[in-house]
Amino acid sequence: MAIRIPKYESRNLATRVGNVDPGFVQPLINRAGQDAASSTTQSLLDSGKQLTDVAIKEYVSSETARVSEALQSYRNQLADEQARYSKENQGQNALGAGEHFDAFARDTAAPLAEKFSGKFRNMFMQDAAAYGLRFKEHGQAYAQQQEHLWKRTKWEGDVAQTMDTIAQDPGNAAFVRTSLEYLKGRYTDMFPGMDPRAMDADLNHKVAGITIDSFLAKDQVGQARNAFNQYRDILGAAAPQFESRINTKGRELEARARADSEMRFVGAFANDPLKGIAEISTPEGMAKYGMDAKTAISVRSMLQTQWSFNKTVEKQKNDTYVTNTVNGIYSTLMGDPDKGIAPDPAKAYQILQNSNLDAITKIEMGKKLEEGTIGKTRDPAAVNDMARQVVNGAIDSDAPIDVMLAQGKASVGDVAMLKSMRKDMDSPLKDYLKRADHLINNAFARSQFAAGTPEAAIKEDRARSQLSTVITEAYKKGGPEAVEKLFSSDTPMSIMNSNAITVDDALSSVNRVIGAGGAGSNKKPTESAQDFVRRRTQGAAQ
Repeated sequence: MAIRIPKYESRNLATRVGNVDPGFVQPLINRAGQDAASSTTQSLLDSGKQLTDVAIKEYVSSETARVSEALQSYRNQLADEQARYSKENQGQNALGAGEHFDAFARDTAAPLAEKFSGKFRNMFMQDAAAYGLRFKEHGQAYAQQQEHLWKRTKWEGDVAQTMDTIAQDPGNAAFVRTSLEYLKGRYTDMFPGMDPRAMDADLNHKVAGITIDSFLAKDQVGQARNAFNQYRDILGAAAPQFESRINTKGRELEARARADSEMRFVGAFANDPLKGIAEISTPEGMAKYGMDAKTAISVRSMLQTQWSFNKTVEKQKNDTYVTNTVNGIYSTLMGDPDKGIAPDPAKAYQILQNSNLDAITKIEMGKKLEEGTIGKTRDPAAVNDMARQVVNGAIDSDAPIDVMLAQGKASVGDVAMLKSMRKDMDSPLKDYLKRADHLINNAFARSQFAAGTPEAAIKEDRARSQLSTVITEAYKKGGPEAVEKLFSSDTPMSIMNSNAITVDDALSSVNRVIGAGGAGSNKKPTESAQDFVRRRTQGAAQ
């Protein structure tokens, strides 16, 4: 007896294993008679039914798993394609995204559906169709979004370019009006159906602001103010900001004009600032140059600064000249054996006489050249005084030191020492040298018999030299730590004690004073600078 397996009414196709429909649930069995033969036959049929039912369930489970796997692959391919397409296509290139997504979904589903038949094919296609539709809708939405973005970008670029062009020629009213009219027309064509009123107001506001700012950028405050009055209503809430910027620019230009006028005045009197100060020191002078009292005060201050600057430059030039001239005279006097240059006292004297050194320096240096003692004599008191000025920062060039050499107040060694000390005042030794100077000043400034005498000056000079030497050597060997140890030791006091003024120094000073006052009537008086110049002039004439 044949076994009939009913089909699902909701399915148009059936997938079979042999002649078995996997969709059946309860088979309909047409029973035979109840005799023994029929009973045996029925038992066999029941056993076959149970075996077939198990096979069908296993088949249905396996095919459903395959459908699930195919759907997952399908969804993954759709997701990957969406990511790829979105990355590679933006703006105008993405306008066909809806059609592309729809075609891709269909093309991807077809080969996967071919793997199934019957109800399993329907199972895959129904789910795939739903995902494909959703995928297509995503493509259409992406296309719309990119189309809007593309058009918006092009519109904004068009606006920016038009505004830049207007900014270059803000005074060309006809051009501005025409450019704005064409721009608004393009907006209407680009975004059909959209209300243009917001766009129109925005463009008018932009043109108003750009026109004013462009005039201000060109320092055309008057035209900027006219444009502001014309566009005040269009600017709306932003109007006070633009008015403030116009006023600020106006004040800036006025201040700049005053400053330019002041600088021109200062420049005109740069070589003679005092004359310029005199020119505007009266009401008549201020009126002559169009200055109020406040401006005149400012200009006078600048002229005073210019005068100070001129004096500084003049001093630097003079100091350089003094140093070069004195050193040149001394080099000529001494010669240079290494270069085969012989000493030439006559030429040195001639250079001195032709120089522009001050009169005292020329006289004193001329004496030393005649005596052959230049660079060999020294005045300890003068050397000490110069050393104190160097340490206190009062000497800003080598010129005063070189003058001491020229006037016979410092030897070559003194000059080298003082210049080295001045250089050290720009080094870490500065503070240590000041401490040493303080110690020496205290040691030799006490009220005593020989204070201020040549004897005291000699010992102070020697103490200063010794203390400076040990400080320099300590710093070279151990840096700041070594110098601090030096000041903490007995060395500074030992130097002071070894050079202390004694009673013999005082007696020597007294004897010298007495000798100068007693037998002085028989001593030839010292020749004055004026007598020296007169004698030299007469000798040259003879």
